[in-house]
Amino acid sequence: MNRSRFIVATLLTLSLSHAALLGQVAAVPIRAIAVNAANDPQLDREHNAKRWVRGLIQNELTTIQAVCSLSPEQIQKLVDIAEVQWRSKLLTAIRSYVESNNRNNVDFEQRVEKLVNSWLDPILTTEQRAKWDDEVSSRLEFRRRVVVGKMVMESEKRHGLTSQQMKELEPILIDRWRDSWWAMYRSGSLPETKYSWVSAILSEAQQTNGNERAANRNEHYTSGGSHELPSRPLSERFELNGITSAKIIPLDKLKEQENRADDAPADADQAPANADQALDDKDGPNPAEPE
Repeated sequence: MNRSRFIVATLLTLSLSHAALLGQVAAVPIRAIAVNAANDPQLDREHNAKRWVRGLIQNELTTIQAVCSLSPEQIQKLVDIAEVQWRSKLLTAIRSYVESNNRNNVDFEQRVEKLVNSWLDPILTTEQRAKWDDEVSSRLEFRRRVVVGKMVMESEKRHGLTSQQMKELEPILIDRWRDSWWAMYRSGSLPETKYSWVSAILSEAQQTNGNERAANRNEHYTSGGSHELPSRPLSERFELNGITSAKIIPLDKLKEQENRADDAPADADQAPANADQALDDKDGPNPAEPE
């Protein structure tokens, strides 16, 4: 099937070139091109990754506004920086997901939060910066409590811990905290609570029970949090309080592919006037020109 599509696309390209040389009007099958792109697994993964990244950035911008009460001028600077830099700064993370097709290998959430945080120093006042730093610290502490609490409850289920033992286990897990644990939780699993971490607080009977079930200790990888990440269409600009990024900043070329199948001409009468225009349309807008 893929080979057939390639042959069809090649023949269409040759036909276009021939028509252009003869000065003829070419009816470009834009819809066929769009279908081909939509069926490309790597392009589909790239599209999803970019939508997730934009959704996470938009959420972070919204939280910053809620905490810091930005002025219109600050908002404009922030959404413009976001629109200009998000692709290049997160390209490695996007490519990693596209190549591996495994979201567990890429912590989109943490990467976005660090990137957005790096944009704030030239924009926020000293007071606003202090408020935001407090917010980030509180957020990380809450995440630790959520994940560690879930791990403690899983250990209680497996070893029959008492309430006192659960209190004793909590600081043990907090001391071993890794930021990657939150990413695991968000992707639907939990980090392994190693038996060696728990054994010190277990009674002899509990330790014996644990030894008898040694083969099941890896079951500590269990269901975590939501699998879903926020998503934002590539065709929608970053926005806060009705202020969007400047229209002179080009959007991602993949935005053309989001709606191309719906917007493509249905017949030859609606096709571009010539082959050169058709190729320009296929490539998307000129980044140097405002949309």
